[in-house]
Amino acid sequence: MRKLFLGFLAISAVLLSGTVCWGQTTSDHEFYRNKLQGSQGYENCKTVVDAVLVLGKKLEADGKIEYSTLITEKGMRDAIRSAVKNYDANQNHPPAQLERWKNEWKPIFLKIAETGEWPADCTFMGFYGWEDANGIQYDGFGLRLSLKTADGHNFALPIIDLSYGGFPK
Repeated sequence: MRKLFLGFLAISAVLLSGTVCWGQTTSDHEFYRNKLQGSQGYENCKTVVDAVLVLGKKLEADGKIEYSTLITEKGMRDAIRSAVKNYDANQNHPPAQLERWKNEWKPIFLKIAETGEWPADCTFMGFYGWEDANGIQYDGFGLRLSLKTADGHNFALPIIDLSYGGFPK
C-alpha cells in the first residue's frame, strides 16, 4: 500500500503538474477555486514535519481531512524530489527562468527534500478545484510548495495534483 501511495505522489507530480502552473507566480493562478486556508502558520516552521502539521490543521479546518493521508513528511520529501526532476525535464521555460531555477530555486527545494529543513518564506499553498482554459471546472486537490523569491514574487512548485475527471494534456 505504501508503494502504491508513493507511486501515486510521483505520478501526480510528473503527469499532471506540468499542465497546471509550472513556474508561474501565484498571481497567475486566478483559475484556482476554493483555495486552501491562508499561508499563515508557516513562519515558525523549522522542518518539513512542522510544515506538514500546519498543513494538516488547515485541511481539517477546511473540512478536507480526506486529503490528509497524502500529507506525510516522507511523502512530501519524495514528491518534492519528483517535482524537481519533472521541472528539470520540462524545457518549455524562458531562459531567464531556467537560470533562476538552476541557481536560486532548485537548490532550496532539493535541500528541503534531502535534509527536511524548512526555509523562511516557504509555505504550502493549495486548492480544491480549478478551471481549465475551456472553462471546465474540476474538483480535486492541488498542493504547491511556494517560495518567496528575491523580487517579492512566489515561485510555486507543484507537489500534488489530484483531479476528479480531468485528463493530462
